[in-house]
Amino acid sequence: GKIPLSFPGASLMNSADEAAQTACRFTESFGTVFAGILIANGQTASAAGYSAFLTGAVNAASLCASEIVMPMLRIFLALSCVSAVSPNVRIDAVIRFFEKYAKWLLGFTAMLISTVLSISGIISASADSVGARAAKFVISGSVPVVGGAMSDAYLSIKSGMTLLRNSTGAFGIIATAYIFLPVILSTLLWSFVAGIGEAVSDTMNLSDLQKLMKSLSATFSLLLGVLVFSLFLLTLGGIIVIMQRSA
Repeated sequence: GKIPLSFPGASLMNSADEAAQTACRFTESFGTVFAGILIANGQTASAAGYSAFLTGAVNAASLCASEIVMPMLRIFLALSCVSAVSPNVRIDAVIRFFEKYAKWLLGFTAMLISTVLSISGIISASADSVGARAAKFVISGSVPVVGGAMSDAYLSIKSGMTLLRNSTGAFGIIATAYIFLPVILSTLLWSFVAGIGEAVSDTMNLSDLQKLMKSLSATFSLLLGVLVFSLFLLTLGGIIVIMQRSA
C-alpha cells in the first residue's frame, strides 16, 4: 500500500509540466500582441525591454519545466518509493537538502530578476516619457493655430491607449495565473496530505511510511516553489509595464 501513494504525485508532476508548457505558449503569443500595444502607445523602449525579457523568461521556464526540474522531481519520487520499501536506501535527507537550497536559489533569483527588471523599467519609462513630451512639443509648436488642439487630441489618444495597455496586460496576467492555479492548488493539497500522513505515521511509529511521507512532502514543496517561481517569471514583465505612468 506504500507505492500507490506515490501515483498521485506522478500524475501531479505531469499536470505541472503541462501547465508550465501551456503557460509558456500562451505568454509567448500574448507577448507579441502586448508589445504591439506598447509600441502603439509610444512606449518603444518599454516594448523592446519587455519583449527581450519575455523571450528569456519563456525559454527559462520551459527549460526548467521540461529538461531540469520535472525530471529531477520524478527521480526523487521514484527514489522515495524505493526508500520506503528498502531499508538500505535512504533518500529523504537528499531530498530535504535539495528542497532547502533550491528554494533559497529560487528566492534569490526572483529577487535579482525583479530588481534588475524594475531598474530597466524605470529607465525605459524615462526614455518613453522624453519621447512623448518631445512629440507633444513638436505637434504643439509646428502646427499653426490648431497645434494646441492637436496636442490635446494626441494626449487623449495616448490616454486611451494606456487604458488598453493596462486592460490587456491585466488580462494576460490573470490568464497566466489561471493556467497555473489548478495545479498550484493541487500541489498545496497533496503537500498538506503528505504532511498529515507524516505526522500520523510518526505517532503510530510507522517508520517506513513516515520516511515515504517526509520525502513526498519535500518533493511536493519543491514542486510548489518551482510553479510559483514560473508564474512569477512569466508575469513580472507585464506587471512592471502596466505599473508605469504614461507621460
